Amino acid sequence: MKISAPASKTTARQNLVTVLAQEILSGTYDPKFPIPSEHQLCRRFGVSRVTVRLALSDLQNRGLIYRHHGKGTFIHGTTKLGGKPLAILMRTPEQGACPSLSLFLRGLQTYLGEAETYSVSIGLSPALWSPSMASSLGGVLVIPDGVTATDLDNLRKRNLPYLIYGGADLPGPSLRIGAEAAVYEAVLTLASRGRQRFGFIRSKASHHESLKEQGIVKALTQAGLGTTAFSEIVCAPTCLEISRAAERMLDQTPPPDVVLTSEPVHTLAILNAARERKLVIGKDIHVIHFGDQAPDQTMHPEVTIIQLSLIEGGKKAAEALCRTSLLAQPLESISLPYQIHWATGA
Repeated sequence: MKISAPASKTTARQNLVTVLAQEILSGTYDPKFPIPSEHQLCRRFGVSRVTVRLALSDLQNRGLIYRHHGKGTFIHGTTKLGGKPLAILMRTPEQGACPSLSLFLRGLQTYLGEAETYSVSIGLSPALWSPSMASSLGGVLVIPDGVTATDLDNLRKRNLPYLIYGGADLPGPSLRIGAEAAVYEAVLTLASRGRQRFGFIRSKASHHESLKEQGIVKALTQAGLGTTAFSEIVCAPTCLEISRAAERMLDQTPPPDVVLTSEPVHTLAILNAARERKLVIGKDIHVIHFGDQAPDQTMHPEVTIIQLSLIEGGKKAAEALCRTSLLAQPLESISLPYQIHWATGA
């Protein structure tokens, strides 16, 4: 495993912890045999025995090693990137019902389950977290809706690594799921092919949905169409209201020739409304649907699918936070790939 050179400000103790943790997690050491002795580590790293003992204590506190009196120091045989539990900072609990976020969290929970740890959802400001609770956590996934820069400052003061879901105008590393970039590419492509009126139907305002809206506006501006070519309907998450929203969207004069839908239920409503108005999908109206999987036989062949790696993104977020907690290294932003599966004839 390639080991990055430590930064100039890294202490000998921190460097030793980082290198040994990376070696442990990469499988360098056999659980059946002790790791190098304190004397051997002193010679290898050119440090004092006190530094080695402090570093080994750090690794033991992180659950990576244990000491067997008279036999040496061993790694845990089931060492995984788990460690302490993660917190999900969600100041607006209703966001948990968002389908895209639910998929993301499913991936996060899948990874944590395999790593033999777990997560806790917290709605309180970090300023109100007790010291004991904060110290029990390995990191924090931040759902940005309702979160302030002050909240993040409190996480930093408590030395808690955090990752912001979806990216936001907040300081710190983020996990960008590709929604804005994907929408920008899809809308700009269709605008270049002659489509001029775009609609977006969604259930509720959230940061994740705002990213899609930003992608639409940026693409229309780039194409020279402007925001007058864009209409948006935010509706209540009930079947009746979604059906009415789809009808209002297609009853505009003139109706949009491209409609983006944030959830599968919106897609079905638009398809039904289009059929009732004898609009041909793919010809009279182009529908763009967001999903986590590639198209299958249940989706209309004339619907374009923007595939976001939501479940995989959740796994990567959990792994990054767990690794940072164990290695005590700075957390970096993550950008996830996306795919556009164009409808037949698009």
